[in-house]
Amino acid sequence: HSFQFEEIKTTFIFLVVFALILSIAPPFHVEMGRINSLAFTFSMLLTAGLIHQRKPAWSIFLIALSANFRLVNLLTLLPFIFILWEPFYQNIKSQNWKGALLFIGKYLALVIIPLIPYMIYAYKLLGTPFALTYSTIDTAFAKGDEFIQNLAYYFNPTAPWFAIHLIALAGIMLLSFAFKSSIKKSQWGLIIALPIINYGFFLTHKVQIDYYPYASGMILLGVFISLLISKFPYTGKPIWFWTIPSAIALIVLVDGINRFSSKEHLSWDEALEQNSELCAYDVVWSDIYSGTTEYVCGNYGFVMHAGSTKSRVIAWQYLNKHHYKQIILLDDTPLSAVQLEKELKLSQLQYKIVSLERFGNAIVIE
Repeated sequence: HSFQFEEIKTTFIFLVVFALILSIAPPFHVEMGRINSLAFTFSMLLTAGLIHQRKPAWSIFLIALSANFRLVNLLTLLPFIFILWEPFYQNIKSQNWKGALLFIGKYLALVIIPLIPYMIYAYKLLGTPFALTYSTIDTAFAKGDEFIQNLAYYFNPTAPWFAIHLIALAGIMLLSFAFKSSIKKSQWGLIIALPIINYGFFLTHKVQIDYYPYASGMILLGVFISLLISKFPYTGKPIWFWTIPSAIALIVLVDGINRFSSKEHLSWDEALEQNSELCAYDVVWSDIYSGTTEYVCGNYGFVMHAGSTKSRVIAWQYLNKHHYKQIILLDDTPLSAVQLEKELKLSQLQYKIVSLERFGNAIVIE
């Protein structure tokens, strides 16, 4: 009981320190400002790693819950077979078939129940709860030299999330071999399989996005911290237990206030005035400003470079037929103006090129 209490104190200190790292160090603070939904899953995945050995059911539940924000996070559930195999095998070995079926049913429920929000969303959007909502770019497989290009892209030492994987794995190996931490074979299976399965998936897909392999990195960090806590429980004076976290919390607070005050924060009226050029259209085809136009103008912001030429032509024609006013922001899309004009000619729609004061050149579909 005393050791458990020391472990709780140690966990608290480690997590407060990690909160400071999250707020100031890449790639964590980058994603907090860039992909907010990604940052929301950090705590779920880190906790899944922290409790992977003692509470695997909760780990699986948390990872499945994070999949509502990043569906591909479900891949990181596969390595938990190593953790679950022993209790499942004991049921089979003792011919406890009912226990084995209940065991499978329990963990299937722990995956399915957290995914209900996504399944409702997919059903309303596409008519089936099991549909994938990823674009054609995300689901396309790597061909020819693309696999080699992916190797160079994801296994680049300067890639932040690759560095996180290396730090976590190096820390785990150091604890195991230098500090003689006890790591079970089932844990090693999980530790090794996590990055292999996660990176293997993205290496075989065409898309290249730097943060895509983040999930296994966060879980491995949780595993690393759990091993640190077990090996080095806090046994110092109670005053430091409160002083250290309080000092760190103060630093995080001051840093947060400084970051907030150093950036421009527009009022609703100011934002509306700044983006008023977009409010005259029903559909704004863009990238970064696709969210801005929806929030400020209440119209539709569509990201078009995630689809194919055929899908864009179909969408333009459909929206035009139903009298939606469309504009394409040429300076806010990876697609070139030349390519877009070729596709618009394929659509046989009338269009004109205009110049907006804030957003630069654009194409208006008439």
